[in-house]
Amino acid sequence: MQSNPTPTQSAELLTFRVQGTPVPAGSKVSGLTKDGRKYYRDQSGQRGRKWREIIQQEAILIMRDREILVGPLSLRLDFTVKRGKTVTRQYPTVAPDTTKLIRAVEDALNKLVWKDDSQVVNQSATKRYGDVPGVDVLVSRIDLG
Repeated sequence: MQSNPTPTQSAELLTFRVQGTPVPAGSKVSGLTKDGRKYYRDQSGQRGRKWREIIQQEAILIMRDREILVGPLSLRLDFTVKRGKTVTRQYPTVAPDTTKLIRAVEDALNKLVWKDDSQVVNQSATKRYGDVPGVDVLVSRIDLG
């Protein structure tokens, strides 16, 4: 059996902050248009669409003088959500769940930062309380050497 080389993270390629209330990606639903074509839609609605647009605007700014990233990538996302006035718990252990927050960012960065989010082979994320909601994004290349 052949072993794969252990991937190592190289220097960060991109780092940027997106301000705004993080909105999770909704479940994917499919259907047919009136003319019989199949479509897929995210159920996060207008709020989700607006959040992805804000992410995309930041990505366009950061990528303006760069080529789209190819190859395996590492993604680190640090989400900040506002604490409700009566909330006393230390961590935001309530909805939205971190996995769906990650998916919204990955989907928004498709064809802007990377060709497809399938290139993300290593990821980590945190969700914490803070005064300014948003997400800090760090993308690194994975070296196999």
